[in-house]
Amino acid sequence: MAGVKRAVSWDDDAAELWTSLFGLMATRSGPQGIDFTVFFRSLGDLTNDLPDGGDGLAAARAAAIGGAAEWPQEHLEAWREWAARYWGRVGAEARPDGERRREMAAANPKYILRNWMLAEAYEAAERGDSSAVHALHALLRSPYEEQSSADPRYAQPTPDWARGRPGLALMSGSS
Repeated sequence: MAGVKRAVSWDDDAAELWTSLFGLMATRSGPQGIDFTVFFRSLGDLTNDLPDGGDGLAAARAAAIGGAAEWPQEHLEAWREWAARYWGRVGAEARPDGERRREMAAANPKYILRNWMLAEAYEAAERGDSSAVHALHALLRSPYEEQSSADPRYAQPTPDWARGRPGLALMSGSS
C-alpha cells in the first residue's frame, strides 16, 4: 500500500495526552524549563524502540534548558509516565516509524530564528563581518531540513550566555 496515508485519529486519549504534555512542559521541566521547538523536533527524531535506555526521556533531555540533570526526581518520573503513554499510543497506531518521523519533521522546524542569533549576527555586522547574517539567511530558507553546514547551536536551547541578557533570553525559547 505504498503511497496510502494512514489516518491517525484525534480522540479523547490523544487530547488528554496532548494536554498532559503541555502540563509537563509548564510545570515539570526543572527550574529553567524546556525549549518547545527542540522538544518537538527531538520527539520526531526518536524511534519506536523506547530510546534513552528505555525511560523515554531523550526528547525532554535534549530540550531541557540548563540540562535535565538538575530536574527533581518527581519531574523525571512524570516525564517517564508520559513517555510510556506516548509510545503506547504510537505503537497502537501501528504506523511505520519512518512515516511518523517524516510527518513530525515536516510539522516541526529544526531551526527557528531566535533573538540571540540575531544579536550575534548584528554584533558581527557592526564589526564589518556579514557572514553571520548570510548564514542565518541560508539557514532559514529551509528551517525543516537537516543542514550539515549549520552551526549546531542553532538547533539547541538558548545558550547560557544569552539567558541572562534582557531581550535575548525571554524571547529566545527560554522560560
